[in-house]
Amino acid sequence: MGRKSSLQLSILCFNIVLLLLAWSRVKRSHCLVPQQKSVMSIGVVLDLVSLMGKHQKIAMEIAVKEFNNQLSSSKLDLQIKDSHGNSAQVISSGNFPSNS
Repeated sequence: MGRKSSLQLSILCFNIVLLLLAWSRVKRSHCLVPQQKSVMSIGVVLDLVSLMGKHQKIAMEIAVKEFNNQLSSSKLDLQIKDSHGNSAQVISSGNFPSNS
């Protein structure tokens, strides 16, 4: 699998997740009156030193940008944390920015 196909696969997978998230939001809001966009933060831990981590970061940023440009009642805020090769330590530390 080449670099380009790996990036395309990452973009496709992330877009599917975003579409499912958007669909769940649409099913809950049946109001025709335009509402203020709610901001939903999503976090991801990536190894940004590796080539795969760099590809995943690019794919996710593209997918979030496309999602936010659509007519939707939600806006996504992507929080990326670099694991520096140790994802478990970053996740267990809980050092993700929060909206509170």
